[in-house]
Amino acid sequence: MGFLDARVPAQHPYPFCDFSAAFPDVEIVQWCNRASEVLQISPPRTSMLPMLVEAVRMRFQAREIHRDGTSALTISRP
Repeated sequence: MGFLDARVPAQHPYPFCDFSAAFPDVEIVQWCNRASEVLQISPPRTSMLPMLVEAVRMRFQAREIHRDGTSALTISRP
């Protein structure tokens, strides 16, 4: 099975939807299991990355687990 790139508008109050609405130009990939939530954030400009990582830390009590030149992975515990 191949990878499917899907964009679904979500219009209900949910922390990750609110975060996405606050940063509409940022590509955000979310996945979770029963133990943690992981966000990969990829801004259109790499200069935005430090600010976005801090915003994720503040909103979701997340910690950064990896950052490359263009994106960052963060993890939080529900």
